[in-house]
Amino acid sequence: MHRIVTLPMMLLTLSLLPAMAIAGELESGDAALQAGKTREAFNHYMAAYGEALAANDPARVDSLRLKVVAAVALLNPPPAVPDEVYLREGAAEAAVRLARSPQEFKNAAEEYLAAIRLAPWLTADYFNLGVVLEKAGDPEQAIRYLKLYLQLAPNAPDTIEVKKRIGGLQYAQSHAGAEAQLEQQRQQQQAQLAAMAGLWQAGPSRYRVTLAGNQLTIELAATWYDNGWHAAAAPIYNGFWRGTVENGRFSGSFTQDWSQAWGNGSRYERSCSGTVDVAARTISLHYRELNPAGIAYTTERAMFAAGFNEQERDFSLTLNNRVGN
Repeated sequence: MHRIVTLPMMLLTLSLLPAMAIAGELESGDAALQAGKTREAFNHYMAAYGEALAANDPARVDSLRLKVVAAVALLNPPPAVPDEVYLREGAAEAAVRLARSPQEFKNAAEEYLAAIRLAPWLTADYFNLGVVLEKAGDPEQAIRYLKLYLQLAPNAPDTIEVKKRIGGLQYAQSHAGAEAQLEQQRQQQQAQLAAMAGLWQAGPSRYRVTLAGNQLTIELAATWYDNGWHAAAAPIYNGFWRGTVENGRFSGSFTQDWSQAWGNGSRYERSCSGTVDVAARTISLHYRELNPAGIAYTTERAMFAAGFNEQERDFSLTLNNRVGN
């Protein structure tokens, strides 16, 4: 009876081959090391290391680096360093000297990585790689290789300095993460604020809300009376509110332009403050408003104000009925 091998079974078998090869070499290396055959163990560990690199298995690669370094510590003489390693290290050092941008430091990191792939027992290159990755703006990988350096060379004379460097990178990384979160929140709030621009109806009034960056302006656009909407003389009778919005706080002014009414040709402006809830689309402001105390007429029957009164006002507007852009 013939056994039928399906395509999924074949693919599963193929996917397991690298892991099986790594496990086999690792088992042979451990057995050789236990038998005192250190160089043979080193060769098996290097073979497993090459398989892990090809399988793109970072965790297995790092564990095998530890095995390789432990075996090399027992070898006398140590294994020969391939000439290409020195070429890669020289290229990395030159790249660091000439680097003027994060990308150029990344180029140096690639050279150190190439050297480490060929000779993973050269522990100094892990430190060099960590430093270069830090300058390349990759703190996560910098921390990884600096920690690996401490694992591979626990008795290195610069252990304390490297630990401090890792601590500094972790602090900067967490600080940058918090800043990135705040920036994301700021951008979200800015988008919500921008969505408040338009023509909105609130009861018998329509308000025009305009935005330029974080500068907010509110003007009365029209009022309903005599069974229709009529354009409002907002600068004359109701004024306009203009200010900046930062972290939900409004700070600006309330302005009334009397140059076209009441005959006194003056412009009235007072400070205005309040809150802007972008999530609820609610604007709440407090300001002082100027109103005519009475009306008088010239001999030509032109109307003008007979004095003014200044009054405290609260203004609240919820934008939930958009009627135009």
